[in-house]
Amino acid sequence: MKRVYSLQKGVEKIKTTSDTVLASIVLGITGLVLAITMPLAARADSTNINFESPTYTIGNINGQDGWTATGSAGSGCAVYDEGVVANTFGYPSFGGQSLRISDAVTSGCFGDQLFAKPLVNAVGEADSTNGIYSPGTLQRHFEMQFDFASTKQTEQVGMHTSVSPDRGDGSRMSYLRFDDQADGVHVFFDDVQGTSNPANFVESYIGTISRTTSHNIKLTLDTLDGPSNDIVKVWIDGSLVKTGTSWENYYRYDSESSAEQSPRIVKTILFREGGDSNVADSGNGFLFDNFTSLSGPIPPIGKALGSVTGGLTLSSPRQQISFNAFDYGVASSNDRGTVEYQNFDYSGGLHYTANILCATVSGNNARFMFQIPNGFPGLSGLYVLSSVHDGGTPGTKGDTYGHTATGSLATAQSWCENNTSVNNYPITGGNLVVH
Repeated sequence: MKRVYSLQKGVEKIKTTSDTVLASIVLGITGLVLAITMPLAARADSTNINFESPTYTIGNINGQDGWTATGSAGSGCAVYDEGVVANTFGYPSFGGQSLRISDAVTSGCFGDQLFAKPLVNAVGEADSTNGIYSPGTLQRHFEMQFDFASTKQTEQVGMHTSVSPDRGDGSRMSYLRFDDQADGVHVFFDDVQGTSNPANFVESYIGTISRTTSHNIKLTLDTLDGPSNDIVKVWIDGSLVKTGTSWENYYRYDSESSAEQSPRIVKTILFREGGDSNVADSGNGFLFDNFTSLSGPIPPIGKALGSVTGGLTLSSPRQQISFNAFDYGVASSNDRGTVEYQNFDYSGGLHYTANILCATVSGNNARFMFQIPNGFPGLSGLYVLSSVHDGGTPGTKGDTYGHTATGSLATAQSWCENNTSVNNYPITGGNLVVH
């Protein structure tokens, strides 16, 4: 069953939109900027928690080793069904104690729910806001990882919880949800795609895990300056199951966030119980153990498998485009590059630069995808796929360039990885190289 929640300060607002391919749009460009890869340095900050004694004692986790769960009956929120429990559930890797949480008690509140021990050095972009929380030495890469299990091997009807990188007050930058259903625990991922107001929250089903064993869950977040370019990856039991983006554009563009119109830092992890409560789950629910979080520089991505560079003048309409895109593998979120586009015939002018979100190089053909930035009504937020063919040295008339567009990141990603038809434009000057 799908749940829809109201959105306050970035709470779950699950929206789905069908992939809508927009009509061909007029594009163009001039200039070239290279993406810069940050060198690897020692991890700036990390936590490693197994909930064992004597650091942790059985009972409410609030106040233990930096964890908080401050809900109370008089707070207008709730006393949640959570705490450290003895491991009587048959998971050997969980040791003697684990963290347990259920949806027996839920609320629409945020800041009083269960928060993990915070990092000293937060993760965020240059313009990320920290509210009342100290950012420490701001980093760009965040990781959280934990082992997950059910207290029961049979379905707990309706049992659900969400886990999110968070500033510390419910200002979440990503989102995983675990729903117990008839065939196992379903895992969902939500991100914010495009620059619309209200924000376009898109939910993805990313797997079903059994209730008879424990499972390892890992999420990473790379924060890159500017909109529409954060990278989130999710693994289940060591397999990469989702590459998406963060909630940065909710905070940048949704009027609901107008009091603080900027992305948030990440210092902690929020374990939240919202939506419908299920009293029958009291004392049961889900277990978490072998918990880690860290902040640090974005790891290096190695040598690109292929690249495409060029600077072209086009006609029908008159356009210029310069690009430099690097392919780091199939479905790789490490693809990098920059594109600059200018359309001289577009009413009101059209000139922008954008980051490459996907690149695919095969032989002398290449495709790359980017998003039109804010500031161009009717076009901003569209994902553009460019497709090129390197026909040889300049003057051989063998090069081709074309593009198409969609409002869906998932569709654009599929186009980039699997090819699609584009509208080709006559090349009147310049050159491109695929290698």
